[in-house]
Amino acid sequence: MEELVIDCTEKPETILFQVNYQETRLGKVTWSLDAFALWQSPKQHTNQKSDGYIIRKELADKILPPANILRVLQKNPHCIPKEWENKAGSYPWRIFALGTTFHLNGVVLVEYLTKKDGEWTLGHWPLSFEMNSKDFSLISR
Repeated sequence: MEELVIDCTEKPETILFQVNYQETRLGKVTWSLDAFALWQSPKQHTNQKSDGYIIRKELADKILPPANILRVLQKNPHCIPKEWENKAGSYPWRIFALGTTFHLNGVVLVEYLTKKDGEWTLGHWPLSFEMNSKDFSLISR
């Protein structure tokens, strides 16, 4: 597998949104499953929902990777682990990058990666909305 080096200090390019916050403590990283993990809150593990602000508070002691990582993975789908493809069965599940927040008309958004119709795509989700048992947050180990 090719080595992907991701600059986590670069603000993601965006036309519609204003980047509100960008976690930069990771600097430049090499993509690897040893460096990153998927995380869920205790509520999500028991099929309950939790809003994004609460999840970010629960992750306060973790370094949250920025949206750049999801964007690089989306452009290099061969680097996405196979086990991520079937995490939630047939339901389209999402991997959130909580280390970057965007603003659009006063709404705080975060970016996610999901597989839809056989393709990895990016989307945006209001941080105030609930995340369910099919959603995961990408964290730095």
